[in-house]
Amino acid sequence: MEKHIINDKILNIIDKYIKVLDYKSKKDFIYDEEMYVFVLSIGILYDYFDEKYKDMFVDMVYRIAYIVKNRIENGYPFEISMFTGLGLAAFSFDVFSKKTGMLCNFSKDINIFLAIYTEKKVESYRIENGMRTEYYDLIYGVSGVISYLVELEYMKNNRKIWDIIKFLESLFEEKEFNGYMLPKYHIEKNNLHNDIFKDYFKEGSINLGLSHGIISILYALSKSVEKGYITKTIIHNCSKIIDIYLNVFNAKQLYFGSQISPYEYKNQIMAKKQPNYIESWCYGSGSIAIALLNSINRLGINNEKYINISHNILKRNVADMNIGEIILCHGYSGLLQEKLSLNIITDREKVDFINLITENKKFERFFETKKSYLSLLEGISGIIFSLESLLSGNKYIQNLLMLS
Repeated sequence: MEKHIINDKILNIIDKYIKVLDYKSKKDFIYDEEMYVFVLSIGILYDYFDEKYKDMFVDMVYRIAYIVKNRIENGYPFEISMFTGLGLAAFSFDVFSKKTGMLCNFSKDINIFLAIYTEKKVESYRIENGMRTEYYDLIYGVSGVISYLVELEYMKNNRKIWDIIKFLESLFEEKEFNGYMLPKYHIEKNNLHNDIFKDYFKEGSINLGLSHGIISILYALSKSVEKGYITKTIIHNCSKIIDIYLNVFNAKQLYFGSQISPYEYKNQIMAKKQPNYIESWCYGSGSIAIALLNSINRLGINNEKYINISHNILKRNVADMNIGEIILCHGYSGLLQEKLSLNIITDREKVDFINLITENKKFERFFETKKSYLSLLEGISGIIFSLESLLSGNKYIQNLLMLS
């Protein structure tokens, strides 16, 4: 009974999303992200289109490829981001080409260009005044890009990839700051994201969340090790980050924390859960635990402790997780992907998640066609991809979210 409900509800939602794509294909894209997510949508959902839509959507993808090609040839100032920039474009065309057999050479070209462009960005980061999370993190930075590139067989042992990995390893070098010896991935106060953080962390912080934190560095380096990119220090550096998370983990509250001060870092102070804490993908402890577990597995470390931590965090009642959104970033769609990645979700729970998402008023607002925009983390697209994975079992989004 549950599987029947799952299939029918998701197919109905996909059909509504196809109409959004139809509308978008006839309009100018407002943001680059929308353009790239359109390509990703066609790749992931290709098997759900009838022939009329296939022809029309594929034609639009070719037009987008022409735009991206022109931008590359004319020195367009890309972001490297895997969620909004060149990284997302590369990922989207990779999914599209593998699903359809079209634009395969273009997909390879853009991946090679991504490595070249990111390596140049890394050189600029080395001379910038002060580290920022967006230089190394998953969403905007190098960790997200390198986690993707090392998966590509034809890129194996690419010199640019080695240079990017070396940049991530350079962040473990220590600097002197206010009497502390801190790793370079410490973010000084003036480079924190907002005034609230700047006010709370007077001496800056080390970010722990999956979206912007050092767990993404661990994940990227462990995946690099798995793919044969091994340096003299890479295992040792991975161990340093693992130790940080074990030191701050609050086993009673099942909580890692989202940022720590230099004092908390040096004194290995256990995290304390904040009253308004949300168990979200972007900063939640569940996503941290899964990324930590997958990194541990790739490094060949005994994983029993990390399996238990992950399961204990994510087997809690969803109602206790303080989630009020439906999107991937900090909503039910992201939590759904976390539970799927651990395979600790029953068919009954899948139905519950579908209802939590689709029967939410915010979901209907996303489908007000003229107002909806195609976005992975904060828009309708990420929600659709998360739900669709219940049907197909594909791991495209889990891979991108560092949950696989």
